[in-house]
Formats: sequence, C-alpha cells, structure tokens
Amino acid sequence: MTLILPLVLVFSALFLLYKYLTRNNSYFRDRNVPHRKPIPIFGNQLKLMFQLESAPDNLINVGNEFRNEPYVGLFDFSQPSLCIQDPEMIKQLGIKHFENFVNHRIFGESNADELFLNSLFMMKDQKWKDMRATLSPAFTGNKMRMMFHLVKHCAENMVSYCHEQCGDTEIMTVKPRELFTKVTTDIISTCAFGLEVDCLRDPNNDIFKNAKKILDFDHPLLMFKFLFIMMMPKVAKWMKMSVTPHETTNFFKDLVRDTIAYRRKTNTYRPDVIQLLIEAMDGKLKHDTEKNDEDAGLATIQESDIGKKDGRRDWTDGEIAAQCFLFFLAGYETTGTLLNFAAYQLAVDQEVQAKLYDEVRETENKLNGETVSYEELMKMQYLDAFICECLRMFPPMVAIDRVCNKDTTIEDGKGNSFTIPKGMTIFFNTFGVHYNHKYYPNPGKFDPNRFYGENKKNIQPHLFISFGIGPRACVGSRFALMQMKLILYYMIANFSFEISEKTIIPLRFAKSVRFEPEGCVVDLKKRIKLDLLS
Repeated sequence: MTLILPLVLVFSALFLLYKYLTRNNSYFRDRNVPHRKPIPIFGNQLKLMFQLESAPDNLINVGNEFRNEPYVGLFDFSQPSLCIQDPEMIKQLGIKHFENFVNHRIFGESNADELFLNSLFMMKDQKWKDMRATLSPAFTGNKMRMMFHLVKHCAENMVSYCHEQCGDTEIMTVKPRELFTKVTTDIISTCAFGLEVDCLRDPNNDIFKNAKKILDFDHPLLMFKFLFIMMMPKVAKWMKMSVTPHETTNFFKDLVRDTIAYRRKTNTYRPDVIQLLIEAMDGKLKHDTEKNDEDAGLATIQESDIGKKDGRRDWTDGEIAAQCFLFFLAGYETTGTLLNFAAYQLAVDQEVQAKLYDEVRETENKLNGETVSYEELMKMQYLDAFICECLRMFPPMVAIDRVCNKDTTIEDGKGNSFTIPKGMTIFFNTFGVHYNHKYYPNPGKFDPNRFYGENKKNIQPHLFISFGIGPRACVGSRFALMQMKLILYYMIANFSFEISEKTIIPLRFAKSVRFEPEGCVVDLKKRIKLDLLS
C-alpha cells in the first residue's frame, strides 16, 4: 500500500507531461490541413535530430509526398508550423503580404549571442527596415566593382597555392570544402575587415580559428546548445546560454571596433565593407543608380523599395560589428558550401566542365593578355547558368522561415482555407519548389541549360528562391555571386576537376547538420595551357 501513492503520483506526472508535449498533435487534423503525423516530443524532427535523414532529403520527401498540396502542416518539436510549397502562394506571402511576415523566428531569447541577434538577419520590424536601407547601398553592382580587385587577389593566391601543392605530380586530391572555406575566409577578411590573411598557408591564424568556432557542427556541445535553446528558450535566457563562444564574439567585436577607430583617426580609406559602413554611419552612403546591371545574372536579388529608403539612425559600434559578423558568417559558410557542390558537379560532369572551360578561354581571348574584369566576368552566360543550376539543386537557404505577425487566411484551391495565426512560423520549401517536375522537368538532373540563353526567360523569380524572396531576400547576393564566379573562373582556367578514388557517385546529401555532399573528395589536375596570373 505504501508504494501505491508514489506510483500514482509518478504515473500522473508522466501522463500530464505526455499530455503537455502532445497538446498540439491534433492541431492540423482539426483544421483539415494535410500534415505529417507528429511523434511525441520530437514532432517531425526525430530523423533530423538523430541524423537519420538529411534536411534536403526531408524537404524533397515532403514535396513528393504532398506534391499537389500548396501547404503542409509540420511540427517543429511540439510547435505546429506551416510549410508552403506552392510558388504562387510563396510569392503572395513573401511579397504581396510581406508586412504580415516581416520577421524571421527568433533563435532563443538570450542576449548572450550579441552579434548574431543584432545582425540584419535577426533584426525585427522597423529596426530591420532601417538597417536594410542602411546596408543596401553597400551591395550594389557599383560597390562590387570597387571590391572586385580584392576578391581577385584572393582567387589568384588560391591558384598559386594549388600549383604549389600539385608539385611534380601535377595533381592534388582535395576536400573542396576545406579548400574553399579557407579562400572565402581570406576574401571576407579583406573585404569586410581590411585584413590580409592567408588561410591556405596559415590555417592557424586568429581569423580562421575563430571562423571555425562559429559553426562547429562537428562539436556535440554546439548541437546540445542548439536543441536546448530551441526547446527551452526561457531557461537558456536565464542561463545566458549562447551558441557562439564568448571569446569569438569578443574577437569580432574588438576587430570591428578597433578597425573603425583606426580608420577614423588616420583618415584611412579602403574600398571594403567597413569603409562603406563607416560612410553609412556618417550618413554619406546613398543608394546609387545601377548602370549596365542587366548582366548581373538571374540569381541576383533586385532591391525592394524598403532597401532604397533613407534608413539613417544612430547605429552603435556593436550593431555595425554585428553586420560585419553576419557578412563574414554568410560569406564563409554559404559560399564555401555552394562551391563544394560545384566542385563535385564539375568532377562528375566533364561535358559541363568542358563548356565552362571553352567560355573561360573565349573570355581570355577577348582580354588580350589583361586579367578579367568585373564586366567581362558578368557577361559569361554559361558560368552564370552553371551557378544558377548549382543554386537550384543545392540552395544555401534550405528553407526560408517567416513569423506571422497578423492572422492571414490562405486557400488551397480546393475549397478549403486555413488562417495562419499570429505567432506561427511558416517555411517556404525551397527544395519542394526546385525539385518539383511541374516547374523543372527532370529536376534531379543537373542541367545548366535550364538557365542558359533564351531558356532563362522561362524561369519566373518566384520559381527560383535560392537567395530568398521579397524585401527580406539576401542583401549580399551580388557579392556572393561575384566571389563564386571569380573563384570558379580561375580554378577552371588552371585546373581540371576529376573524379577521385574517394568520390561518392551518385551524389548523396550528408546526414548531418552541415549541408554538404557525403564524402566529397575530388582531384585537381593542372591544365597544360593558360596561366592567368600574368
């Protein structure tokens, strides 16, 4: 008898906990919304959490399973969220009703991640609009021309390094991600902070060491922090828990603050992001009119009216440092990720690589011994088509999140409607759109011709959302495309990408938090001709 009461209390507590964790399980069923059945506690996150399925495969499977449904109910652990996969609906919510879906979801409530939470990506409402308008003039085509030679110098240095590593064998086996993240770190360091580093030859420098700490997905502690902050945000706030290590946060804050102070004190000018942000802080940076921007490429985001307004306000050094941090993070991680996939595709598709090489040689012939210019690089149509196809099949923004700030009713075209309640998170299923045969025939085949010549006129903007959609799309798309094109231009000119003994064919997405092809290893082989480093 003495054990009955404790057992009753334990089972009662477990029952109440179960009821609490499953309180929303019938949410979509009660509202006649097609959905994936949730698992208690984990919702629809179990396979992702335990790395039994990659995020891209998960979203592709959702798109295939609910191919004829414009929206699907999913459970982010115990919280209902809505996955939007109809392009017209994405356009409607991302552009027409943008004011109802201005913000990204907040990752936790703690102020400990000072740089991350103060970045443009996480800013909210009017503060975001003001910062977007402040930053937008720094990423026009004309500003990219100013920074072009800085990026080109890093690309040339990468080629020199690879030549050194090939040695007498004239071939080197590489993990493209490791190679390209070092190069992108060099590029962002010089373009954002005005620092000359060489991560290829000195991977132990402070910049690269701190960069690797930001998103160290291989470290189990980071995964624990992510999950803890997502599931228990209030406790994480009380504990002042942050994903970014405090020493890394302080490193970047001090770096930006000291650089700004030095520039102001010495009146030093350098055509980089910090210089543009200093001008923005002083109210001197204006949104200029683009000239000859028709060659920027299909993937380039055209700035909305929000980005062209006057966003002047008194920004703190900490808020400016946060934008440099975001620029660094995006350039280091997402560009390196896409170049990793690009290297794989070049190795396994020699026909595509041959077409790119022919275009490089054709461009070189036009230059008469001069190095490539921004204008000539942007005119390379097949290179642009190749990158667009990489962005379609391997979009760096795997899913695009928004938080509803006003009840919004949508219809499925079958006589049913659903009101997205204020506070609900919605996701635009990038993979669900990009891998849908209705919009891209044979979507699993890598085919740059989709975006080449007259064909690219068939691609509507809302069918190609790799950099996002609407006013909150990626502000740095021009910079990202410029550095990707430059890196590929120099690498293709000097090396052929070949299948290695370790290359996994066909491509499989890695079942990990990091978005990458599983076991991506390729060989770089010196080309007989064409040294572009004259």
